[in-house]
Amino acid sequence: DSCRMNDFITDLLQTYRRRGILVDTNILLVYFVGLQDPKIIPRFKRTCTFAIEDFSTIVALLEFFEVRVTTSHILTEISNFIGQLPEKTASDCFDIFSKALDVLDEHQLPAQKIAANNPIFRKFGLTDTGIALLAKDKYLVLTDDLRVSHYLANTGIDVLNFNHIRELNW
Repeated sequence: DSCRMNDFITDLLQTYRRRGILVDTNILLVYFVGLQDPKIIPRFKRTCTFAIEDFSTIVALLEFFEVRVTTSHILTEISNFIGQLPEKTASDCFDIFSKALDVLDEHQLPAQKIAANNPIFRKFGLTDTGIALLAKDKYLVLTDDLRVSHYLANTGIDVLNFNHIRELNW
């Protein structure tokens, strides 16, 4: 029922508006690429599952929250993906990336701490395990990764799957 889903999402957004949102790699990549030029989003292999309209939704979501959280591992992945753009586009996007970093609250979790004796590390890897550890009882997670969102929700971590947001009429 879309009304119930809409209410659920609205409640989550209000609950975490001041506390913060932890934004996963793909969503932030669309944000940074879109800041460069939204027309690149559907043409770039790393963002082609997103539409230009998704960029506007992401901007509105990020602006709604007082705190926008990321990790060093997420930023490293984004940097690597931006490097896969054509050279001039990548260079321009890196400029935007470096200037836009000040809107993010970056947390550094040592890889050793993330991986040590953590059973989910073997299933999800460094970045996603770091998200789970950092978000627990602190932040709302925004992701488009169905597997990660199911895991987080099943372990009591509040998560919004971007694909569900797309389906709603805001």
